[in-house]
Amino acid sequence: MICPCCGREFQAKGNGKYCESCRHRILDEYTKWRRMKTRKKLKKCIVCRRPLEHYTSPYVCSRECGNIAKNILHTEKQRLSRQANKQWKEKMCYGNGKEQPVPRRKLKKPLSPLGLDIEQAKLHHMDYPTWMNSKERKEWKAQCT
Repeated sequence: MICPCCGREFQAKGNGKYCESCRHRILDEYTKWRRMKTRKKLKKCIVCRRPLEHYTSPYVCSRECGNIAKNILHTEKQRLSRQANKQWKEKMCYGNGKEQPVPRRKLKKPLSPLGLDIEQAKLHHMDYPTWMNSKERKEWKAQCT
């Protein structure tokens, strides 16, 4: 496969479009720009290294270079997110030393009286109006006796 940034041929890993050297160079230059205390417009494009003149972006010279930078930065962000997710799952789900995940408790707010009645109706396999009718009949019978 041929790298669109530098034009060199390289062996792609998976769906990789850019060679490792260009990818690392663009990521390094972007992170340097992000870490600057005052983010001024750079003098050269981080993708093609042409001078920045009339384009509004502070680190790329054209829309094409912007798309290349966006693709590289997005894939790197996704890769880091997948790693963090994997580490979190290993820590939270399989932290008990077993193959099965740790059961999680659902944090519930206290139910309102209406919510309690709905839960009771579900427990008795009834819909809400039927449950309320039977509940009222029970209360009426209790008052009569």
